[in-house]
Amino acid sequence: KKHVKYKKNASLLFHRLNKGDNVNFYGRSIVNTWNISFKNYANNDEEGKYDKTIDEGGPMREFLSHCWKRMGGLKVKEADVKLFTSQPDGFVPVEDDVLRHNLKRAFPDEDETEYLKSLERAKAYYRAIGRIMLYSLANGYTISAMAMPPFYQNWLLRGCSPADDDYHKDDVLKHLSDSGTTKKAFFDFVDTKYDFADGSTEVITKESVFTRLIPEQYLHSRKQALQDIKAGLTLDGDYSLCEFLRSFPLETIQKVAFSTSRIALKDIIAILKPVYCHDWDGDEKEGMEHQRKQQTFFEDVLCGILTERGSSSKKKISKFLLLFVKFCTGFDYLPDPDEHPDFKIKVEFNFAESQEGAYPVAHTCVNTFKLPGLLYAKGRKEFEKKFVEAVKVYGSMFSTG
Repeated sequence: KKHVKYKKNASLLFHRLNKGDNVNFYGRSIVNTWNISFKNYANNDEEGKYDKTIDEGGPMREFLSHCWKRMGGLKVKEADVKLFTSQPDGFVPVEDDVLRHNLKRAFPDEDETEYLKSLERAKAYYRAIGRIMLYSLANGYTISAMAMPPFYQNWLLRGCSPADDDYHKDDVLKHLSDSGTTKKAFFDFVDTKYDFADGSTEVITKESVFTRLIPEQYLHSRKQALQDIKAGLTLDGDYSLCEFLRSFPLETIQKVAFSTSRIALKDIIAILKPVYCHDWDGDEKEGMEHQRKQQTFFEDVLCGILTERGSSSKKKISKFLLLFVKFCTGFDYLPDPDEHPDFKIKVEFNFAESQEGAYPVAHTCVNTFKLPGLLYAKGRKEFEKKFVEAVKVYGSMFSTG
């Protein structure tokens, strides 16, 4: 079984950044290149040594995919308390009061030592998420859209609140609607008294829905958690992230830094780039015949299988597309195609490395899906069986540790 492992930088995700009088001594290490590796537990020798790989991009994308996917289940283990809640458009930190209540319930003793330790641990996890996001931004790794819904992208990356003039009210309502809250839910408060956490009471107006009510319910209620994530994103304030990104529209930041909200079949087909007759050293006529067969195979068989599975309404079948993308790239999501036109999956028909009828293999570091140049003697049926097995086995074997 393969486990992602990150060397030296693991502790830096939770480490204090200062060293003695040196402010932010460790900050540079967080945005510099990390060395991600994985161990193949299936190939350990008699001395207990394991196969390892050098990270050329694939293991890093694997690691990030696991991080974003598992955010919804991240918890303070000792207390069994979750740190995020799931919404239709992504993961959101639990409210501060809810977190403290749940931790206090897990450690009810009058001696608050364990409670305070668990609270600090929660803060460290939030900062670590922010640091991983900063690393992704600094090194050009696409962040899953699920890791940060648009409403919180605007706040954490641009410092933009619903009370600000450049966050249009229609956009605020759309972003919150995508999170599962209807417009009516807010305007039902209009002309009613609302007790705010700061002790004040105010009659809600249509204007104060945006200037007071929404910030109270979505930002102030998670103030500590959001501050900790932002501390990670800015290396405790050393990076002026919001000042820089505020000059860009949110839509631009989303296209550059975040994945598309979902993977569509047409988007996968569009990024497939066939490379025919790789390493062919025979005569030209035979090469042209092989290329014709490979082209037919690519268009009719490979794209045909993906189309059939992507068009199915069955969840298990459509999930196959996610596994295929991850099998080839390490990501289980796709960058925006307009901002990342060079992000392709190379479908290589290889004579030198893949024998006829071999299982398809992938190299995530270079986004390559490799097929035997001589294809499959038994045609589509043989290929589809091996194709599905390879992708599904890969999806079940790779995990973080």
